[in-house]
Amino acid sequence: MLSASMSALTYSLGALLLGLPLPFPSLKKLGSSLMKDAVFSMFIVALSSMLLSLPVTLYNRIGADWGFFDEWIAKRTLMLSSLKAGASFASSLLSKVAGELALDSFLEPLIKSVNYSLLTLYLALSLSIIVRYHYAKLILLGILLSSIPMKLARGAGCYLIAFSIVFYAGMPLMPLFVEDFSTPLEYPDMNTDVVQGAIRVLDQRGVPVPYAVVSGYDLESGRLLFTYTTNTLGITTIKSPLDGLPRSRAYNLVVEVMGRQVSANPSVVEPALYEQSMGGRVELDVHLEDVVIVDERGVYLLVGNGSVSSISEEEGTKRVYLGEPGQHVLLVHPSTCYIDVDGPVLTRSTSMWNNILVVSNEIFVENTSEPIIISVKHCSAPSIDLYRPYTLSTGLSVKDRFAQTASQILLNYVVLPAVYVAILLSITSALAYTLSGARDKLPLKPW
Repeated sequence: MLSASMSALTYSLGALLLGLPLPFPSLKKLGSSLMKDAVFSMFIVALSSMLLSLPVTLYNRIGADWGFFDEWIAKRTLMLSSLKAGASFASSLLSKVAGELALDSFLEPLIKSVNYSLLTLYLALSLSIIVRYHYAKLILLGILLSSIPMKLARGAGCYLIAFSIVFYAGMPLMPLFVEDFSTPLEYPDMNTDVVQGAIRVLDQRGVPVPYAVVSGYDLESGRLLFTYTTNTLGITTIKSPLDGLPRSRAYNLVVEVMGRQVSANPSVVEPALYEQSMGGRVELDVHLEDVVIVDERGVYLLVGNGSVSSISEEEGTKRVYLGEPGQHVLLVHPSTCYIDVDGPVLTRSTSMWNNILVVSNEIFVENTSEPIIISVKHCSAPSIDLYRPYTLSTGLSVKDRFAQTASQILLNYVVLPAVYVAILLSITSALAYTLSGARDKLPLKPW
């Protein structure tokens, strides 16, 4: 009634301006424009019943179902809520495994993507509720705004009408669009048989062995479980709080020194051999019976089944006394170390190992009273960083897995719904232009 009254007022005002005996063309033109606007608004008022029934008619014709939409929203909300609860549980579990270290950097992408997805679902649900239960009010408000003189609110009114029609009929189809273009989620595989710990590698005399490569192999399958490199203190280090050693699995231990596999004690590791330390960490001491450290920068003496009775050092020169005569020993070091050996060197060879040129000197000692004199003139420590951890996440690193899952969640739960809403908004804009008669959208213009 208010729209019809404003239309009649606009028509009367236009007729008055058109009929005034005044020689002003602009005034006459304004009167004609007002009369056209009044005809348009009356036309919209006359079609109000059709406009109110159009969304429901389209909804029934295209087979949309608000019940299916509500069920889809509920299932996705439940799944995301469960995933968020699982992330919280994983955080507490990983904190225990990692010794209470910070894990925010690993879980942050996943948690943020879940929060954004829940926010998107809530926005879609809110929008659907507004359209579903208030579409008639929005159409009536659009008719009223379209009747305001001077076209002051015609664009807004037509947009409200178009919005109600398009979103009431199209919003329930969002689940079909999203499910057709969604990718299946790949969740990180969690390996709970992990305990944070370190392996300390010692030589024959109990001196820490730096730059040793320590690997563990499964007893049954022989599959490689982990590979770590010892630091200058002879201790394996981990780069992530989620990496560590097998908690309950026995494994074969293999140690390499400058590309040479040496005997390790123990060679088979049972979890019972671990020593518990503070914070839930474990430690394991491994002794290399045929290795003697000559220089902590990567110079080793491999004595095989023999032994070293003593080592003395004087002005950068080391004197190594063997415990048994007639031994063949091997002095290995990186080529960046310049070393002189005063003794019966039988052969000298070089080989590549992990991009390091390794020099090997074979020495035969016949008399144990005569030492092997080794002079280290200059030596640069090798760069060795072999790292394949035994981690909570299999395959990719746990951070990469969480990031991959987070990106898939954002695509399925944020990007695709936003794209669908953008499509509906585009259709709404086109329909609003058509209803308002802008840009000659209508082939027939009754005003």
